[in-house]
Amino acid sequence: MISLFPGRSRRDCHADPRVGRSGGREETNVRSLSMRSSLLASAAVALLAALAVGAVGIVRTNTTADRAEAIYSEALVPLATLKDIQQLIWHGRWAGLSNLTATDPEKAKAYGAEATEHYDLVTTRVQEYSALTVSAGERAAMDTFQGTWTTYLDLRKQSSALKNAGKIAEWEQFRSTTLNPATTKAIEELDGLVTLSQAHATSSAAEARSAADTAKLTIGVVLAVGVLLAGLFALLVGRTLNRRLNALREVVSAMADGDLTEREPDTAANEIGEMSRSVHRAAGQLRVTMQTLAGMSTGLSDRSTELQQASRSLTGSTDQASSRVGAIDAAAGEVSAGVQAVASGAEEMGAAIREIAVSATEAAQVAAGAVETAAKAEQMMRKLDASSAEIDSVVKAITAIAEQTNLLALNATIEAARAGETGKGFAVVAGEVKDLAQETAKATEEISRRTEVIQHDTRTAVEAIAGIGEVIEKINDYQNTIASAVEQQSATTNGMTHDLNRAAGGTSEISGQLAEVVQVTTATRDAAQAAETTATELADISGRLNTMVAVFRY
Repeated sequence: MISLFPGRSRRDCHADPRVGRSGGREETNVRSLSMRSSLLASAAVALLAALAVGAVGIVRTNTTADRAEAIYSEALVPLATLKDIQQLIWHGRWAGLSNLTATDPEKAKAYGAEATEHYDLVTTRVQEYSALTVSAGERAAMDTFQGTWTTYLDLRKQSSALKNAGKIAEWEQFRSTTLNPATTKAIEELDGLVTLSQAHATSSAAEARSAADTAKLTIGVVLAVGVLLAGLFALLVGRTLNRRLNALREVVSAMADGDLTEREPDTAANEIGEMSRSVHRAAGQLRVTMQTLAGMSTGLSDRSTELQQASRSLTGSTDQASSRVGAIDAAAGEVSAGVQAVASGAEEMGAAIREIAVSATEAAQVAAGAVETAAKAEQMMRKLDASSAEIDSVVKAITAIAEQTNLLALNATIEAARAGETGKGFAVVAGEVKDLAQETAKATEEISRRTEVIQHDTRTAVEAIAGIGEVIEKINDYQNTIASAVEQQSATTNGMTHDLNRAAGGTSEISGQLAEVVQVTTATRDAAQAAETTATELADISGRLNTMVAVFRY
């Protein structure tokens, strides 16, 4: 069996990458997929890649969101709280200084209340900060600041009590030696805590930025892998479909070029495999059709050759029959001339008998002349009988020819029926030949019948002439009975004349029938020539059909 891939042997097919050890199973699985399944599989791979990218993006986005919330709650909120505490402390100190420098007691009292309010808010913010989630270092630094701040608030109360008690010298000394250092210490500890919180916020932001970069990288890698897998699968599907469609295209192109040789179809259970098997089935049916046409064309050529030979043979037979009919016509002419001569002799014999009645003395001479004339008439009648026998032989030959023509026409009709649609015209010609043969047979039967009549008449004439001879001889013996003999001879000659006239009419009719036979044989020859022409046309059609079929290779 010829391979589906032209120019490649079975060993090459076995070495084909589709069935090799590397990747063969995957491509075989792809070949077994339908077109719809292949497209859906390609879309599924792309969809899976998109889902993977989306899932990784969602996970990384959630992680980034968690990191942002953590930065907000663990870095930005504590740092903002510390900044608020710094602002409150500075506002409280400013109000405290304003309280010390104010000359108006009401303003001094208001500044003092404002400073107390700010410091109370500092205490509240410190408590809020303690409730936040911060690092251990920040938690320890806040605890230290909270202790220092509590100490500062106690010292501030003591300073206010000294001032309110009017102990200005002690108050100033307490402020410079105790309260101010405590304030400075608290501010420094708070600044250190702010610095630590800022460092934590910077570190958290850097981690978030690193996590975002990692998420971008992960998404890019997953996207690249998904696109690569989708591309590889699409390439595999496309290469498989392209190879199989190219193989199918080669088969169709070969069929278009007339190559119908058997090839191996695609055995995959999908649309392309089904198309390949359908194309190979169509090629097989066309191959069988071409083989059948080639056989029929050869048979038609052989039958047309045989028909040409039969037509030539029929033409020769009709020509021979025509020549024989011509000979018969000539013989019939001779018979007619003989009959007319006999009639003339009979008339002369009647005249002689009448002369016998007039002159008895001339009876012997007349009798001698009558004997001689009767002898000649008998010879002519015998010739006429022989010619009739020859006509009968010719009629039998024509009958045999007609039977042979009828047999040839029957064979031609059978061959035309075998030829089918292209032999209908020849079947009509063969039918006409058969009809002409049958008409020829009928004409020859009529000729035979009329020849038998002529033979019967000639035999009668021979017998009559023999009787004339006997009568003439009796004339010599019976001179006394001349009168009665004359009457008898007169009656006899009258009957003979009548019979001879009938014989002459019969020979004329034979000539007419022979003319009809000539026409029939001429028509038969024309039909045979038409059959030969038809056979030539059939041979030409067969040659053209052979030329058309020879274009295909099967």
